[in-house]
Amino acid sequence: MELVTIKDYAESRHVTYEAVCKQVRQYKKKELKGHLSYQGRLIFLDENAVNFLDQHRMKRNIVLAPTSEEIQKTIKQLQADLHKAMIERDNLKDQIIALQNEKAQLIEYKAQKEQLQLLVDKSQSELQEVRESNKNLTENYYHAKLELETQRTANHVLNDEKAQMQEQMEQVQEELNRYKPTLFGLYRKI
Repeated sequence: MELVTIKDYAESRHVTYEAVCKQVRQYKKKELKGHLSYQGRLIFLDENAVNFLDQHRMKRNIVLAPTSEEIQKTIKQLQADLHKAMIERDNLKDQIIALQNEKAQLIEYKAQKEQLQLLVDKSQSELQEVRESNKNLTENYYHAKLELETQRTANHVLNDEKAQMQEQMEQVQEELNRYKPTLFGLYRKI
């Protein structure tokens, strides 16, 4: 027959030590008589006492708060996620800049081609080609403007995600600051 301390029992059931002590005091004289062992100030529960307490556990027992290690682990994970998101955002910015440079170079090549075409053709048809070229440049301008707006929107989305992650970090930090140590080495929310 295996004996368990009240502290070990409370930790294994994720309830407070005080709640288990209160429950033991309540049933000590009748139901738990003969199932408790004492060694100095320690009280040990046998298997029957453990089963009885499990069946008669009060619904309002206080659940232990997460440990500072668990909170620190969560914070570190969130920081790592934020760092990854920031790296991904920077990579996307670099890709956008590269695409913008490539687009500018393509536009420059197209403009050079049109200028050479204007020098070669000195006829009346050249005037018509210049008008069509102006139309194409206007369309390219509107397409470039539309793409620039799309890139700005993407940048705003990235900034919003960053702000949300920072807000989550602040919320986690606020939640962490609400826990203060108690007399028994546990933490409780204030």
